[in-house]
This record gives sequence, C-alpha cells and structure tokens, in this order.
Amino acid sequence: MNAGLSEAFALISENEFFYKQCPENMRSIAASFFFVGLAGSSYLSSFFSSVVHKTSNWLAEDLNKGKLDCFYYLMAALEILNLGYFLVCAKWYKYKGVAM
Repeated sequence: MNAGLSEAFALISENEFFYKQCPENMRSIAASFFFVGLAGSSYLSSFFSSVVHKTSNWLAEDLNKGKLDCFYYLMAALEILNLGYFLVCAKWYKYKGVAM
C-alpha cells in the first residue's frame, strides 16, 4: 500500500513540475518519463537483487540463515548516494519564470 501511495504522490508532483517547467511542445514526453523511470527502476531492482543473491549469502532462501540487515544497509547507502546526487542537481537547477 505504501508503494502505491508514494507513486501516486510522485506522479502528481512530477506532472505538476513537467507542465510548469517544460516547453509546451515537450510536456507529454516529459510526463512519460515518470513511467519510463518506474519501469527502469523495477528492472534495476530485480537485477540488483539477483546480483546480491548470487554473490553473497545475504538473501538466503531461509531468512533465519541470511543476513538481510546487510542488504538493507547496502540499500540505505545507495539511497544516501541518490539523495546527494539529487541535492547537487537541485542546487544547479534554475526555475523557469512563472507568468501570472
């Protein structure tokens, strides 16, 4: 339920951003980036889980024998890197003027 709720809020905010900040003839293409990103992140998540499963014992079939906490620490580290990248991009971004 939480994933669906977060996707709904992300869709609304991204559409608002794209319609205000993109050129008029590129708005629908920009809005489709949300769904392309969603599909790409699903494939990347699946790929990443299989790589971790094949290279370590963190995601064992029996959860009592695995080290799931290490996997979540790795995910948290990747999210912190993603936040840093977002902050750099947000700092360099220049908003388009809003006409009222």
